Amino acid sequence: MPFKGLTHRVKTTIQSALSLDTKGSIAAPDAALLALFGAAPSLTGASVTPHSAMGVPAVAAAVTLISDAVGTLPAKLFTKSADGGKEPDTSNPNYQLVHDDANEWTSASQLRSQLTADALLHGNGYRHFDFSKFTLKHETSNS
Repeated sequence: MPFKGLTHRVKTTIQSALSLDTKGSIAAPDAALLALFGAAPSLTGASVTPHSAMGVPAVAAAVTLISDAVGTLPAKLFTKSADGGKEPDTSNPNYQLVHDDANEWTSASQLRSQLTADALLHGNGYRHFDFSKFTLKHETSNS
């Protein structure tokens, strides 16, 4: 098998040229592997993940304080009134997306708190919205 050695040399040459060295492992991951899974290298070499960070009382307290505070804030859509002020625009179909309960078991406040905690720990927070189950609770007047 003369090609076996040649194949290995070509493979290692290409990997070296493209900086695809396979030096990282699960036990000692390189920076690219850590970034892929959302972990950050620390000075001690221990991986810091959102889950492990929440094991630190100060981090857990800060995330809880911020996310709970955001959850208590009101979320409404407003429209300008005739006198120059503002009033809640309950006729806007998006009003219930930001103001009403997310589902039967999750309040709007709980959803905002969880999205904020996700954003703090993971860099983003997402809400899945099933438009096939969406029904307008408020009628829009054309007057």
